[in-house]
Amino acid sequence: MAVFEPSVIIPELRRLDPWAFWAAPGGPSGFDLIVVGTTGVFPVIVSDAEGYLNVSFGRMKVGGKRVTSVRTMRSGARRLRFRLREMAVYGDVEPILCLTRATIGGPRPTKGVWAATPADMVKLIARRANSVSRPQAKRVAQTLGAKTVSARRDDRSD
Repeated sequence: MAVFEPSVIIPELRRLDPWAFWAAPGGPSGFDLIVVGTTGVFPVIVSDAEGYLNVSFGRMKVGGKRVTSVRTMRSGARRLRFRLREMAVYGDVEPILCLTRATIGGPRPTKGVWAATPADMVKLIARRANSVSRPQAKRVAQTLGAKTVSARRDDRSD
């Protein structure tokens, strides 16, 4: 997996509502980025592999090369879900494999892991129903060390 380059995905994330979504670094969880919002928590692994996405036996391959394991992403999301439950937040946690240069034909779920391009990832995150309140989402984002995904100041009180 290549080194995560935030300049590729952050411009797309800025299309999300800045008062409802935050981006946190993945840190020790094994993810490149964690998007936290009122629609849930979305741990993201970013890949710049070129080719066509092929999923077989729980392994995602792009151009014949293994990108990541569905099992690895699901277990990382499960650990993150347990961490959120310790904070009394019971929202959805859905891992996303963001493919910046691959051809996938549209967002594809595979055993609980979504594969999407950056533009499709934003649609995937935003179209969900709200599962946590804004104050809860903000608290989770702050705990994970998140920054806002837009250039605005976050001085609005809850």
